[in-house]
Amino acid sequence: MNEQRQITAENTLDSVTRLRIVRELHELIAALDRRVPQVQRAGEVAIAKAASVLRDEALKRIDEIGREPRSKPG
Repeated sequence: MNEQRQITAENTLDSVTRLRIVRELHELIAALDRRVPQVQRAGEVAIAKAASVLRDEALKRIDEIGREPRSKPG
């Protein structure tokens, strides 16, 4: 019975961690979406491109987390 509680606690922690990561990725995406590029500033185009790549990577990671198995094997 104690082993079952431990496995459940590990799965719950794993779920909490997943939720935290997804929430933080959504916050990152929202911050990137709020930012308005100042094209008159030097280097701003490169920053905007990097932000776009980062946004795409965050969305990809959210999708990956959603497809990962919910429990640890074993």
